[in-house]
Amino acid sequence: MRLCTIDGMSIRILHVLALNSVGGVERLFADYLRDTRQPRFEHHVLVAHERIHPVLRKAVRANARSVHHAKYVGALKLPRLPAFLRERHVRSAVRRVEPDIVVLYNHFAPTRHLVPSDLTVSGAPILYYEQGACWGPKDPDRATEFLGAMAGVVADSRAARRMLELRWGLPRDVASICHNGVRLPAPPAELLSRRLPEGRPVRLGFAGRFAPIKGAVLAVHALARMHGSNGAFELHLAGTGPEEANLKTAARRLGVEERVRFWGLVQDMRRFYSEIDLLLCPSVREPFGNVCIEAAFYGCPAVATAVDGLAESVLDGRTGRLVPGTLPVEEYAALGSGTGGLPEVVYDPASDSLSRPLAPQPEALREAILELCADSRAYTEMSQHAHQRAREEFGMAIYVERLEREFLAVAGC
Repeated sequence: MRLCTIDGMSIRILHVLALNSVGGVERLFADYLRDTRQPRFEHHVLVAHERIHPVLRKAVRANARSVHHAKYVGALKLPRLPAFLRERHVRSAVRRVEPDIVVLYNHFAPTRHLVPSDLTVSGAPILYYEQGACWGPKDPDRATEFLGAMAGVVADSRAARRMLELRWGLPRDVASICHNGVRLPAPPAELLSRRLPEGRPVRLGFAGRFAPIKGAVLAVHALARMHGSNGAFELHLAGTGPEEANLKTAARRLGVEERVRFWGLVQDMRRFYSEIDLLLCPSVREPFGNVCIEAAFYGCPAVATAVDGLAESVLDGRTGRLVPGTLPVEEYAALGSGTGGLPEVVYDPASDSLSRPLAPQPEALREAILELCADSRAYTEMSQHAHQRAREEFGMAIYVERLEREFLAVAGC
C-alpha cells in the first residue's frame, strides 16, 4: 500500500461494483465520475459482475484510469468453478492498481470472488457503500464478519443505516450518511412555477425498473380508480423489466389501456419529468428514492410509500405526500404483481423499527393524488418547495463533496 499522505502523491481509489444494469446505483456512480474535480484522486474500477452496460460504458471508461473485470480476462469469461480462478484474477487486479482505498458498492456480504481478504491483498482499507443490498436475505454470521472487516461504512439514507444497525448489528452511528445527488440539466423556467394543467389530462408518472418491489401495478390500479373523479388522468411509465407484461395485462383488464403510455428505457429523463405533473413511487422497498429527488428538481411533487428512505426523499405535505403501506403481500400479488425479490423485512421510519413488507392501497394512492390536484395554488407551492429542496440539498456538487470526504477519511489523508 502506498502512503497517500506524501505531498503531491495522488490517492488511488479502486471502485468495486456491478455495472451491467442501468439502475440508480449505477447511474449515480457514472455521474460521480463525470463530476468529480478532486485533483488528488486517481480512479480505477473493478467491475464485479458482467460487462458494463452500453449506456454507462463511455462515462466509465472516459473517466477512470483503468477498468478491470472480476469475471473476465480479455474476451474470456472465467468459469465459476474452480473458484480459485476468479479469486486469483481479482487479487491480481488489485495488486496491479495498488489502491490506497477500496470502495465496495452495494455488495453486502459479497460473493466468494469478492471477499474482503481478496480486495485488501495490497493492504488497502475498504469503505463499504450501502445502497440497498442489506435488505436482502443474508447469513447473520457472515454479515457480522463482513462488517467487521470494513474500515468505514457509508449509507445512502438514514433508513439504510438503521437497517444495518437493527438487522445486522452494526453499532449505532458507526455508518455515515451520504444522500444521493442529482445530475440533471437545469429545468426550463416554466417548470419552476408549475401549475396544474388546463385543457389536458393530469399526467401521472412512474419511473423505475418494472419489478415487484417498485409497485408499478399499483399505479395502474390507482389510475383505474380515478373513474368519476373531477378531471382526467393519464399514466406514463418510464422503464423496462420483468413486470412489463403484467402491467399491460392489468391496464387492459382494468379498462385503462388507452390512458397508459409506456416510454421504455429513457436515457434522458429531462423530457419525461418535464411532461408529467405528478410522480408516483408506490414502492414496497426503497432504500432512498433517487427518482423522487430527480422529479422534485423539475418541480414535480411525488406521491410515495411511507417506507424506508422515501420518508427522506419526500417531505410529507411539503414536497409531496407519503402513503402508508397496509396491503399484505398476498393481496398485492392478487392485483397482478409478481412477488419475486420482495424483501423479508423493511424499515418503518414512523416507528423506527423493522416490519414486514406492505404495499400502499390503490385507494390510498388515489386519495393522495386527488388531494394534491384539488388546489392549484397549493400544488404550485409544493412544486416550488420540491425544486428548491432538490437544488439546495441534493445537487451533484454537494453529493460529490460529501462522498469524497468519506474517501479521504478512510484513506487517512
